[in-house]
Amino acid sequence: MENKYNRIFNFMNGKETQEFIAWIKSPEARVIDQFFKSIENSLEDILFYVYPNQDGLKVVSVKINELLHRACAEIESQLASILDLNNVSRNTSKHIIQEGIDLLGCKQLKVEFKLTGITLEPFKDFTSFNQVPSWWTGNNKIKHARETDWHKANLESLIHAVAGVSIVLWGQAKTWYIRHDSYFDGSDFGPTVSIYPETKHFRIIEKTDATNS
Repeated sequence: MENKYNRIFNFMNGKETQEFIAWIKSPEARVIDQFFKSIENSLEDILFYVYPNQDGLKVVSVKINELLHRACAEIESQLASILDLNNVSRNTSKHIIQEGIDLLGCKQLKVEFKLTGITLEPFKDFTSFNQVPSWWTGNNKIKHARETDWHKANLESLIHAVAGVSIVLWGQAKTWYIRHDSYFDGSDFGPTVSIYPETKHFRIIEKTDATNS
C-alpha cells in the first residue's frame, strides 16, 4: 500500500471514513480477512468432532495445538503492526499484547460464543508480563514444554484465542459498521470483507459502564 493507515478509525470524521473505505479495499485488508476466515473455518472443522461442553473443552489434539499457535500468532502480529503504524513507543514494563489491547480498547469488548451462548472476555486478565490469561499461557507452555504441559493447549484455550482474534480485528473499527448478512455490503466497499461485529461463531458485545470492570 502507498498509504499506511493507522487502522483505528473515528467514523464521526469524514476524512477517516474515506480512509477506512480505502483500507477495506486494500490488499492488506484482504490478507487479514483471509487469515481470520482460515482460522475460524479451521475451528469449525474441529467443532464438527468435539462439542464444547464441560468435557469437550478439556480435549487436546495436534490440530487444536496447531490452531492455537496460529490464533495467538495472528493476535501478536496484528497488535505489533498497529503499535508500529501508530508510532507507539514500546513500554518495556508492559507485555506487547497489553499495549496493543489498551490502544484498541479491547478490554471494553466481550464476545458471545454463539454455539453455546457463553460470554468470553479473552483479554480481561492481560495486565502485565506476569499476569496473562490461561489460554495465552497454554500456548506458551506448549511451545517450550509440550511434554509436560500438553493438556493446557485444549479446546477451551483455543476458543478464547480465536475470540481474541475477532476482538482485535473489530477493535480497529468498532465505532461504526455497515452490516449486510453479518458482513460489510460489497456495494459500498467493493468485495465483502468480514470486519467482525458478528462471524460464524462469535458476536462482539460492547461492555456498558456498569459491566466495564
